[in-house]
Amino acid sequence: MVLGNVVKRFDDIPDRWEAARVGTSEVAVAVLASAGTNVVVMLPITMTSMVGRFFAPFAGTTLIVNAASILVSFTLTPILCALIMRPASQRKQNWATRFGGRWVDFVQRYGRLHAVILRRIIERRWLAALIVLGGILLFVGTLKICGQRSSMGFVENNDYGKIFVRLEFPPYYDLEHTVERVHEIEKLFEPLQDRLRTFSLVGRAEAHSGQANQGVYLAMIILLFTDKTESRLDDLRSRGRSPWTAGS
Repeated sequence: MVLGNVVKRFDDIPDRWEAARVGTSEVAVAVLASAGTNVVVMLPITMTSMVGRFFAPFAGTTLIVNAASILVSFTLTPILCALIMRPASQRKQNWATRFGGRWVDFVQRYGRLHAVILRRIIERRWLAALIVLGGILLFVGTLKICGQRSSMGFVENNDYGKIFVRLEFPPYYDLEHTVERVHEIEKLFEPLQDRLRTFSLVGRAEAHSGQANQGVYLAMIILLFTDKTESRLDDLRSRGRSPWTAGS
């Protein structure tokens, strides 16, 4: 922004240093506003609890980069423009300048077309209201789709097609009683849809936070299901049907 405005002032002000000063001062507010937007957005992120732990390095880096950008824009950029850059009338024509001129013409034509479209929309209130209504419907539809297919947490809910069931019976249970109860519990999983296999392990179970993992009163059941892309559980839930009784 500073570079473009300084070079533009070279055609109006003969003194290159004065042109650099005037061109920089004219866009100072715009540069501060554009960089300040990032500061206003990123600074509160570093002050939050959970979100700040994830984004604090990124937010801190962004703040440092914006501060350095503002410093360079108001000091080094005007100085280099006054020393190196030339007015448009004194530049040599080559492939780079020709490509730049064509690109500027293309952007200007697009800007004029965009202005014409916006002017016509503003003149027709019903069309503006229709566009606003379409944006609201698109926003609501996006939230609905994301709520059904996407996780709302920090990480995705992975589906490995496995369920681990830890069973812990009274300590006075012997091995025979444990096996008998495990068989009874296995029968409860038989009506479950998309179940491929059931594995049972008696005498050992997964443990967490100091729990016992070995003993004749412990058992574990592993349920294997079909692949997520072939599963019908989500379809059953959307129809309000229980996956336990759908097969009966």
